[in-house]
Amino acid sequence: MVNSSIYIFGSFDNGYTQYPDNYAKEIYQNFFAQAKAKSQIVVHRDKELMYYGYVRKLDKSSQYIGFCVLLNGIMFSNISNLFAIFENAIAEFVSRGDIIAFNEHGDIISTTSSLTNQQQQISNIIANIKNGIDGMESYTKSLPPVDYSISNTEHKVFTYSDPNDTLVNASCKYAYTYIAKDKGCDTASLSGYKGVIRKLHKEKDELFSEYSNLKNQYDKLNKQKKQYRNVIVLCLLVVLCGIGLFFLNDTLNSTQQTLSESQNDNIQKEKTMKKLNSDIIALNGNISNLESSLSSEQSKRKKAETDLNTLKNIHMEHQPLFIKSTSFNFNTGWLSFEYYGYYKKTITLGVRAFDGNYSHSNSTTFNVEKGHHASFIYLSNHLISSKRYSFELLIGNKIIGGDRH
Repeated sequence: MVNSSIYIFGSFDNGYTQYPDNYAKEIYQNFFAQAKAKSQIVVHRDKELMYYGYVRKLDKSSQYIGFCVLLNGIMFSNISNLFAIFENAIAEFVSRGDIIAFNEHGDIISTTSSLTNQQQQISNIIANIKNGIDGMESYTKSLPPVDYSISNTEHKVFTYSDPNDTLVNASCKYAYTYIAKDKGCDTASLSGYKGVIRKLHKEKDELFSEYSNLKNQYDKLNKQKKQYRNVIVLCLLVVLCGIGLFFLNDTLNSTQQTLSESQNDNIQKEKTMKKLNSDIIALNGNISNLESSLSSEQSKRKKAETDLNTLKNIHMEHQPLFIKSTSFNFNTGWLSFEYYGYYKKTITLGVRAFDGNYSHSNSTTFNVEKGHHASFIYLSNHLISSKRYSFELLIGNKIIGGDRH
């Protein structure tokens, strides 16, 4: 398990927002100010602190979302793997839709103005990032001494394709190390959803444009039909007048022939109009099929969200709290811990520590409070501070948190 702190930040419709809030606001904003690519990792070293930041530009101008993993005294020896952890977090954010989501054009945009009113969703994402970071424990190592021959404002810029050793060496040597990634920023599933949405939107626009053109043609033909009808009426009047004017008989015959040709032309126009009406009906059917497909995809997404909420409720039912961090005082024998309570509940909380040869344990009745809290539990003041112990907090036989001290 990697001892780390995780922060989420970004800029949405109402400007910059961060959760949880801390002193490093200017550092995170500087990550974006120097961003040149669609996504990038920024590593900032401040003495014994290592900030591993990730910035993802959204499709709406000036908006972005980012993550930061803070380490103390250690560093990662594999930076490339961090991209996958952060990109999976972006995909999960989009699938939930509470903070960022796809719009009808397939662009990723923000759906909230502030991160502080989305604490439950953010806590879940932070937990997933934490799991990914813990999985990189084998890629951690101690920080080398600070190189004071280099300015504390000097930075280096690299790309995702540069050798990992080059990136790692620069990350602990310079104050800021920028690693840009312009292509392949989305997971495979996220790219697939984006492609489907954009394809459907394009097809909808094309069908609507074709429908508009056909309607204009139909209106034009209908207007021409009315004009022909007026011509026919005038021709009939001429014919009636010509009957009384025998000396204009030749002119009357010519007019009757013209009338016959006009009628045939009108019949042909009506056939064309019927065909256009049939085409419009077929296009309307295609639009309905596309709308039905979109509705089906939305139903599938809603079902997936329901299944995810069900799994989350099952997890919360068996574990009413989430352990964020722990610390142990060898002088007093008390284990302190910070936690987030999902709901209020009285439980029997157990604690144990072992160094491979001998273990210590204790348990007590504990009242879980909802929200972010800090508490402590007594274990033993006979532990030796020069040894490394594995500490575990338990509910029954289930380990819910812990660390090494």
